Amino acid sequence: METLTLKLKSFLMIPAKKIVAIIAVALPLFCLSQTTLTSLSPTKFFTQSDNRPITLTIYGKNIWPSSMNLLQTIERIKVYFKKGEKMQEITGRAGISADAKAVNFFSADWLNTPGNIEVYMTIDGVRTNSLWLPVEAVPAVVPIINSVSPSKLKTGEKGTFYYMVRIYGKNFGENTSTNATIGGSPASVGWMNLADGVMDVWIPKGYINTPGTYNVQVNTKFGSSNVSAITIESPVIMMAPIKAPTTVKKTETRPELNNVVVTPANNKALTSVYVDPGVSLQLIEGIKVKMNGNIAFGEDRAILEKFIRELDKVILVDNQLLVSDNNMNMLFEVSGSRIASSELEKAKKAIEDKLKAMNFANAVVAIK
Repeated sequence: METLTLKLKSFLMIPAKKIVAIIAVALPLFCLSQTTLTSLSPTKFFTQSDNRPITLTIYGKNIWPSSMNLLQTIERIKVYFKKGEKMQEITGRAGISADAKAVNFFSADWLNTPGNIEVYMTIDGVRTNSLWLPVEAVPAVVPIINSVSPSKLKTGEKGTFYYMVRIYGKNFGENTSTNATIGGSPASVGWMNLADGVMDVWIPKGYINTPGTYNVQVNTKFGSSNVSAITIESPVIMMAPIKAPTTVKKTETRPELNNVVVTPANNKALTSVYVDPGVSLQLIEGIKVKMNGNIAFGEDRAILEKFIRELDKVILVDNQLLVSDNNMNMLFEVSGSRIASSELEKAKKAIEDKLKAMNFANAVVAIK
């Protein structure tokens, strides 16, 4: 007890300025000890011959320390890339959450040649562990399709993602020059990871109610792939057996039906081709567009999302449109952080023009 008392007296004798200095050094070290980077998405990239925006999501533990508010994360949490002799802070912020941080960068800066990019963060100037992002030369050969899933679908089905198929293969090319066709018609992309040979594409709406077998191909600037087929079938009509009429006694009551409300939260929403849909990212800087309501075709859903995502200053598209029997209650909410009102108006006008061109005259676009 006497020893503890002496230690406490010794600590209290330390000048206040020195105590503050000790805390200033120890606090960031404590925060850093709680922050660990674990993985990247995508896990690798192909080289790109054009210059285009790319988003990388960094996963980890305690990415956003609880002691910081949103503004402080911008000022105190930095992301760095290092490739060869080049090292640079990546200032294009796409979002942050407790276990993930997304950043934007341009392909011409980092993806023009093969090599490994070292990715790390600093918190108050103190460095985290590093992760490695391979950049591989784009395969200069014809792409190959290994399989398409599902290979059979039925007409007349509903569901937000029912008429989307996944293409598995290899030798897929650059982001801007790789596309897929179904039955010779362009298939809109819902999501893709070309380096891993995966593409999610929508079946063109002209085919979904037309039974038949349709060829699937992937095309790059090096040629067209082998053909894989999907079949769209009419559902089998089952005749219900005829039953004798029954009477219900007055003392009997029918059980109440359980009302199941389908909300956007019950459906997987594609937020963006570039931002990983599995991460809830809080908007930091840029324009966010939320798509609400019903839409008759998943292909139109994807076309609208792609158009909006490629608008200037848009960094996040929250696509909550549900595929249903009609185009009803379509509302597009445009919001932004640290963005001039003129930029929001510009995005609003562009979306309105696109909706009119696609004959969605009753859709509403509003700045939130």
